[in-house]
Amino acid sequence: MLPALDKLNDIDGLKRCFEEWESSCSSYDRRLANVAIDSALKCMEAAVSAAKDNERHPKPERINFSSLLRKRKDVNGAEEFCKMLKKVNHLDSKAYLSLLHTYVPSGKPTTDMLRRMKADGIEMNLDIENFLERVCPR
Repeated sequence: MLPALDKLNDIDGLKRCFEEWESSCSSYDRRLANVAIDSALKCMEAAVSAAKDNERHPKPERINFSSLLRKRKDVNGAEEFCKMLKKVNHLDSKAYLSLLHTYVPSGKPTTDMLRRMKADGIEMNLDIENFLERVCPR
């Protein structure tokens, strides 16, 4: 059902169906969550693409979305989300910290994270430095 709603671009229906499934599911199927996440990423990408460079961009609501990606260990989705934040000039230390917190439970390596953060001009703070030392030993 969720893939069909996604193909029809019925975001509200997809959200309602996903929330109903999530509230009553007895076994968890990652594929369904991935459909919902992919659909949300497509919507965000469309919104970012439609924005003009000189327009004021509202600050994206990323707390719930980032925690959902982290909970699902969806590194690819988190990376895509960060790319979109970068396009609208909202990629910051909080977004990178959330990205790091998504990488850790996934077990995927994060060896180039410090280089990426420096390249993106991310201001380092003590929390990020300590976290990087634990997960990305030099």
